[in-house]
Amino acid sequence: NIQDIEGENLLLGNEYEEIKNKNRELEDLLEEKKRKIRELTRKYTEVISENTKYEEEIQSLKSEISEQYIKLEKWSQQMADMNQNNAKLINDLKILNQKIYERDEFVKEKEKRIGVLLNKLAGAEELEGEAEKILQEKEDMKNINIGLSSELEKSENTRKRLLSEIDTINNQNSI
Repeated sequence: NIQDIEGENLLLGNEYEEIKNKNRELEDLLEEKKRKIRELTRKYTEVISENTKYEEEIQSLKSEISEQYIKLEKWSQQMADMNQNNAKLINDLKILNQKIYERDEFVKEKEKRIGVLLNKLAGAEELEGEAEKILQEKEDMKNINIGLSSELEKSENTRKRLLSEIDTINNQNSI
């Protein structure tokens, strides 16, 4: 019986050692798993931190893009307004040019008429008054023509100034 008990104790001791060794292995494995969990937790925290930075950068870029769209919209409206003003000025210039042309033709006709009358009536007192009247009309027409030319020049200068402003805006927006 003692031998059986000693045998059982030996078996139990061996089993105990095996269990103890298994327990050490499991504890080592558990420590390894804990270390891996800590490492994964650290990496997860880093990834979350990087994602937060990327999200902030993305939000900043979205905000900047939105501002650029607003600027583009304002610039487009300015360009549309300037184009409309330019079209109006060009139309005004056409009208002024037509008026000047008509005045020039009228003045030329009056000059021809004056020339004919002067040749026919050179010396007649009665016709001198008519000639002076026509000359005065001619002078008046020339003054009107000078006024229209001045208006045309002002309109042309305004058109050039607006074109220069358009170029300036285009240059600013291309920067």
